[in-house]
Amino acid sequence: MVQDFDPSPLALFKGCYVTDASSVLFVAWLILLVYDTCIVYYVYLFGISALNIIVVLVLPRDLATLLSMPERVLHAAFTCRVVLHIRALTRQEQLTTEASSIQFRSDERDKSKDVKSKSTYASGVTMDRTTADPAPAGSGGAAKMRAYYFDNLPGDQRLPHDYVPSRPVSAEKLTEINVKFWQIPVEGYEPKVDAVAKERGYKNRDLINVTKEGLGDIYEEKIKSFFEEHMHEDEEIRYILSGSGFFDVRESPSDEWIRIAVEPGDLLVIPAGIYHRFTLDENNAIKALRLFQDEPKWVPYNRGPETEVNVHRVQYLKTIGVGA
Repeated sequence: MVQDFDPSPLALFKGCYVTDASSVLFVAWLILLVYDTCIVYYVYLFGISALNIIVVLVLPRDLATLLSMPERVLHAAFTCRVVLHIRALTRQEQLTTEASSIQFRSDERDKSKDVKSKSTYASGVTMDRTTADPAPAGSGGAAKMRAYYFDNLPGDQRLPHDYVPSRPVSAEKLTEINVKFWQIPVEGYEPKVDAVAKERGYKNRDLINVTKEGLGDIYEEKIKSFFEEHMHEDEEIRYILSGSGFFDVRESPSDEWIRIAVEPGDLLVIPAGIYHRFTLDENNAIKALRLFQDEPKWVPYNRGPETEVNVHRVQYLKTIGVGA
């Protein structure tokens, strides 16, 4: 970077004084210097404002604006920081609001709908055959999950990425795109999961444990690969044992992302042929049981013209009433 040096504007002081330089460098240095703590902003603003008053009163008129530009930069940086803090707090509040959560209530379903044929497993899980959405008996009330439209803003994929205000997704909407969800308490989950697996024909299973500590240097690369938009030719079934994360599924025909937050006890079924992706959240850890109808098929078909005509993709769209 080129800098220009002129004779000292103050005759009493000897040396070189920078009179022209890139403002980008100055702003970058300033942001790095005060990024970590907002209290420093107040100190800087007070100090430079006081110095600016002294400069105006003491120095010659042609130097009266010597500190005006740095003061403006500090004011702008502080304002941006305040806005970012307000936005972060708003998002945090959205995470805890009940208005943005979806509730699946097996005991409060619409009585005006078709009479539902129910079968109760010996394990205590009740399957509603109308929606294929089992509700755990004796689980202490309604099973809850949270789903909402992804805001598509750039940034860390592990953040909630919720609109402000939130745009929650209803249970009916998930049913429309053939995504199934229910909740089985982790304590004593084995017989209940076994019953679901038998009912849906899941013959195989394994355990996956993803942590930042376990993957080490390849962690960031690995979670980015999970986040590639793709589909599978088989259902993707996950039962969360510990940790948390997000499954994103494409809504058709709107092509919007729906984000589903999963926590321990959640069992999610993502149908074959739907575009989806997965990421951990800021906790950077998840342990899940994976169930398969046959031998595991981990071939991801990334979205593209060839995938659009894949027989499983075409069949999925027909199933939800989108395909011809």
